[in-house]
This record gives sequence, C-alpha cells and structure tokens, in this order.
Amino acid sequence: MRAVRYERYGGPDRLRPVDAAVPVPGPGQVLVKVSASSVNSWDWDLLRGSALARIGAARRPAHPVLGADVSGEVVAVGPGSDGSAGLVVGDAVWGDLSAAGWAGFAEFVATDAGALRRRPAGVDPIEAAAIPQAGGLAWQSLVDVAALRAGERVLVGLSLGGYLS
Repeated sequence: MRAVRYERYGGPDRLRPVDAAVPVPGPGQVLVKVSASSVNSWDWDLLRGSALARIGAARRPAHPVLGADVSGEVVAVGPGSDGSAGLVVGDAVWGDLSAAGWAGFAEFVATDAGALRRRPAGVDPIEAAAIPQAGGLAWQSLVDVAALRAGERVLVGLSLGGYLS
C-alpha cells in the first residue's frame, strides 16, 4: 500500500509517499480501506513539532503517518473481535483516529473499532472525512459550551479553517 510519512518535524516538504505493508488489525480493531482523509490543525501541529505535539516524542515524530479524520470501508476485523463496536466487513465508516494512533494518510489503516462509526447513507466519503474533528469541535462549541438548543439560531460572522466553515 501507499502511505504518506514524515521522519522529521518541519513543513509539508517533510511529507513523503512511501510503500508500506498493509497493517494487520489486532483484537478490538478493524482494517479500513481509506476512501478519504482530511488535513486539520492537529496534523499541522504534529508535522511542525509544536510543543504540544512533542510530548513523548521530542526528537522523532510519535505518529509518522498523520491523518486523524478518515472515511472508508471495513475490509477486515481483528481476531477475537466480539463485534461490540457493531462493525462488520463491508460497513462504510468514518471517524477520528487521534486517540487511536492516527495513520489515516494511507490506503489502509488498522484502528480501534471504537474510533469509528457507520457513515450514514447518502453522505459522500470525501465530505465525511472532513467532519470528525472539525464537526466535533463545532458541536462542542455550540451545544456544550454555548448551550445552543433546538430552534435557536446562530450568526457565524467569520469562519476560517475547517472548524465552522
């Protein structure tokens, strides 16, 4: 498979396409054939080696294949999986891999089944890959912090980046 890796902190010029082995899902994991992955602020922070991103990885990147937000299709289930996440081979999925090892900038990713959800019918895989982190942050801001309720309106005066655009 192909993946995009980086070995040293820096800018986008550090990213390199490489050949890599298709990962094997472990217990509680699924293997996803990635349809799309988006770039967000966490990816840039990790690539640049920001202070927060360097926690536990001062000299070399802890996650050499970036990509937290993905969409794709489950193509294998790890051994001994009890199906508790409800995912089976053939499911169209999307999710945020930031707590499950990243690695969405590859053709395949083995990840914790709990990091994924079934992608609703009719949601384009490319659009779905742009939602997990940005959509989650927008939801937290509007619903959890601002306590927005059904029927209320919000004026977005300016939106930059992926969070509310």
